[in-house]
Amino acid sequence: MKAIFMLCLIVLFAKLSKAQVEMDKFISQAETGQVIAISQANYDGSTFFFEAITGSRFGHIGVVVVEQAKKHGMADKVFVYHGTPPYAQKWSLKHFLESSMDDKGQVKANLLEMRKSLSKEQKNQLTKNLNQMIEQKIPYDFFHDPVDDRMMDCSEFVHKAFLKIGIQLGKTETLADLNHRSFQGLLLQNLSELLGEKIEMNHKLITPFSIVLDSKLKKKVSSLGMKVLSDQQILDQWYKSGAMASLIRNIIPGKYDQSVSEMEKKMYYDSFRELAGTEAYKLGACGLSAK
Repeated sequence: MKAIFMLCLIVLFAKLSKAQVEMDKFISQAETGQVIAISQANYDGSTFFFEAITGSRFGHIGVVVVEQAKKHGMADKVFVYHGTPPYAQKWSLKHFLESSMDDKGQVKANLLEMRKSLSKEQKNQLTKNLNQMIEQKIPYDFFHDPVDDRMMDCSEFVHKAFLKIGIQLGKTETLADLNHRSFQGLLLQNLSELLGEKIEMNHKLITPFSIVLDSKLKKKVSSLGMKVLSDQQILDQWYKSGAMASLIRNIIPGKYDQSVSEMEKKMYYDSFRELAGTEAYKLGACGLSAK
C-alpha cells in the first residue's frame, strides 16, 4: 500500500511540474495588449457550444495586462481581463491558464500578439479602458448579442476593448455563417433551452475563434491548433482530455452536481459519435476549412 501511495504521489507531482512548466512558457512571454484564447471544456460548459459551432478548441478569450513591479526585485504581475459570469473580471494569468487545463494537466491555450506592435500610449489607454470595464462590473451576456453594450460575453469584451483604441479584432457573424448543425444541432438546442427561447439563424455573435483568426494577430505561444476541426475530431479531443464529464453535466438535466462514471463517459461518447459529422465544416464568414 505504501508503495502504491508513493507512486501516486510521484505521478501527481510529475503532472504538477509539467503543468507549471507549460504555464511558465505563457507567463514568461506575456505582454500588455496580447490576446489569450483557451478551451475551458474541463471547466465551463458554455465552451462546448463555441467550440462546436466554430470547429475549433477555442471557447473563451481575454486580454493580457502586465503590471510592472513597484519595487526593484519584485516580479511583475500578469493578469487577464475577460468577460465571464457573473460579470467582467480580472484574473491572474496563472488562474486563467489553470481553467484551461485538461485532466492530464495540459494547458489548452494560444497566446497571440499584434503583428503591428501597440504603442506605449495604446497600451496605457487599453489598460485604462479594461480597468473601467471591470469597475463597471459589466454583466455577462448569456444571449451573446454584440449590439447590446450593457452586457458582454468574452469575445464581445475583447472586441470592444480594442475598438476603443481604434483596432477591430474579430468579426460579427450570424449563426447561419457557423456550424449550427454541429452534432445535429444538439448543443444549439441545449443553449436555446437554457436561455428559454429559440435562437434564430440570423442571430449575430462574435466568437473567440473569429478573433484568433484575425490577420492582425499572430501566435506567440501555442498549445492548440488553428485549423478547423470536424465534430468527430473535436469529440475525440474532448474525450481524451477528460472533458466528457463536464459535457454530460451540462447537457443532461439533473446531472450538474453528480459524479460521472467511466461507463457513462463512454456511453455518451458513443451517443455523440453517432451525431458527429466527419467532415470539417467550411466557415462561411471565415472562409476556412480543414487542411
